[in-house]
Amino acid sequence: MSEDIKHIDSTERALEVGVELVRHLPEPFDEQTSEKLNEIADCLELLTVFVISEAKYARILYSDLERDIKSIHMNSEINQHI
Repeated sequence: MSEDIKHIDSTERALEVGVELVRHLPEPFDEQTSEKLNEIADCLELLTVFVISEAKYARILYSDLERDIKSIHMNSEINQHI
């Protein structure tokens, strides 16, 4: 497993823990406060999904770009020897 994937996974886990902490803050809260905390947790959860998805997408793009650059470089070296 690459370091990038490990980093994304650990970031995802940390964000999920933050969401759970908000969801399970110690009571007593009035009903309105409890509802607001759940709304905040829902928003944090959506942000977590977005951030992790974007990080994974960026990693894919970077890998593809890196592969393409290596391919161009190899083709250039081959053409120089012809």
